Amino acid sequence: MVMLQQKRIIAYELNEVPTRVLDFFATHRPKSAIARLIRKSAYYTTYDTDVGQLVPWSSWSTQHRGVNNERHCISDLGQDLSDVDKDYPPIWSILSRNGVRTGVFGSLNSYPVPQDLSGYSFYVPDTFAAGSECFPADLSVFQEFNLRMVDLSNRNASASIVLKPAFDLMRKAPFLGVRGTTFYRLAKQLLHEKIDARRVGRRRTSQVELAFDLYLKQLEKTKPDYGCFFTNHVASSLHRYWPGLFPADYTHKKLSDEWLETYCGEIMYTMGAASRHIGDLEAFVDRHRDLDYILMVSSSMGQAPVDQEEIICKQLYLGNRERFMQWLGLSREQWSTRRAMLPRYVFVVDEQVKAHLRSRLDNISINGVKLSYHAHEGNVFQIKLGQANLNDDEIVVRDGSEPIDYRSIGMVNTKIDDATGSYAYHIPDGLMLIYDPKAPEGQRAETRMSTTEVAPMILRNFGVEVPAYMGG
Repeated sequence: MVMLQQKRIIAYELNEVPTRVLDFFATHRPKSAIARLIRKSAYYTTYDTDVGQLVPWSSWSTQHRGVNNERHCISDLGQDLSDVDKDYPPIWSILSRNGVRTGVFGSLNSYPVPQDLSGYSFYVPDTFAAGSECFPADLSVFQEFNLRMVDLSNRNASASIVLKPAFDLMRKAPFLGVRGTTFYRLAKQLLHEKIDARRVGRRRTSQVELAFDLYLKQLEKTKPDYGCFFTNHVASSLHRYWPGLFPADYTHKKLSDEWLETYCGEIMYTMGAASRHIGDLEAFVDRHRDLDYILMVSSSMGQAPVDQEEIICKQLYLGNRERFMQWLGLSREQWSTRRAMLPRYVFVVDEQVKAHLRSRLDNISINGVKLSYHAHEGNVFQIKLGQANLNDDEIVVRDGSEPIDYRSIGMVNTKIDDATGSYAYHIPDGLMLIYDPKAPEGQRAETRMSTTEVAPMILRNFGVEVPAYMGG
């Protein structure tokens, strides 16, 4: 196990990146910050102990809370976490209550902003937040823009820009910490989109670059004892573009040479942005050696190729949620929506219509398969669509035995711009790098480390009592 003693910690949460991808990038970019950090850091393979389907909102909760999903029971975005947060609070909550100055930027399941902010240096919830509240309040202008862009760009990245939130953010961007180099990259990205519309997907990385500048400014301004930053931009590209980087992993998939040529550089592009972030954080740690910082890079789990996954050209989504819920018999005042990763849709409904909604959903089938949904505590319903490669005129939605025109109830059969599926998917094995500028150059550990050991390790480092329920 890693042993830390009274170190301040900067945590970069590089979602779902496995050692294979990190090592590949370092080998092909030997002068990069990632390659340098691998040489200087303790390097661990981690493993997630969650049971059932692996999903990041559960795996990060496992790492943050020191118990796996059999205890914390977080399986969907949009769940009511009030009881979970009392029984198994996340690491930032425990630290802040125990006098450890804490900064949170985008970590999963971090919404809402805590009522008591006395222990926090800054607090920006995740990109699935139900509102744009942040601490300090100046950061809310970024979060408003961020959430609106997330709404526009989910499965397909949107070439649109939400004008007012974008204007408000750009007006305050220099004050918030957005650097000139980032403005240059944003302008370059917009130019590349005009030349080649297939590069619109790189906007997911552009949003993260804006967010990271704000995080770095808060680090410099507040010098927290513990500061964490989450990014999904590499994970997103791994799911979509793994065959572009590792075409030999696939024997069944028939992707065209044009597709491979178009998207072969996407993962290296997103990893390049992560490497710049890591280099900036390494420099921050080195610059403040007197404050005894370390840099911790972790992924909570990883990804690996899925050879049998079909090439997805179309998927069935909800284009009009109001029309869909009205068809189910709910008035607009009886439900609200929460952000989630498509093709999942999360709704919160009034108590008096919960049983009615469950009954209606039980009655729906799509091309002979019952509609997939899950009901959570707090009247939260997660509905999953995403049926792939259906012909427009062959989609049969039934309410019991009655056929329904799917378009009339708000469903749309959406063309997937980059013809991607989940060409890579989640595996338990992730990674952790720990860089301490005052320690000898690190080495690769031969044993794997459970992610449930991370929270106890951090608490011990700060001299905080480890709850009895935690692993490790």
